[in-house]
Amino acid sequence: MQFIKNKKFISLFILVIVIITIFSIIYIKNKNSYPLEVFEITNKYLTLVMADNFKDALEVCYFKQENGETWKRVYLESQFPTILSYKIKKIIPINENLYEITVLYEYEKEYVKGLHYVGYINGKYYFIINQRDIPDFIRENFPLQEDVILEES
Repeated sequence: MQFIKNKKFISLFILVIVIITIFSIIYIKNKNSYPLEVFEITNKYLTLVMADNFKDALEVCYFKQENGETWKRVYLESQFPTILSYKIKKIIPINENLYEITVLYEYEKEYVKGLHYVGYINGKYYFIINQRDIPDFIRENFPLQEDVILEES
């Protein structure tokens, strides 16, 4: 009789552990999930940049209105080193409209980690190169980070 009670207890204990594990996996998967469009727009931008097609790459980017045209012009006039390859390392949801993207870039002599964003703005996903261009209306839960400001001397 004691053996049957122990067997029931062990079976119940295992069942509880399995249920907790299943719910934990579902919670973690949903917490870190993101729409496929976030990956697609990131991949499209990076593919265009790798092909030195900066003009088309800018078409999938978002810039704030007050500095958008200036940054686009600067971006097009800049001489960037050639990207040999890239790897999207992480996509982290910040809120339902903003995602943080970590990219590892391979250049001729070095690897560089880049931090970018994808935002869902006016019904469309956009790649956001710099945090200064994240619109205020999707900044909920955004960790405040200081932009580096270069002073003129």
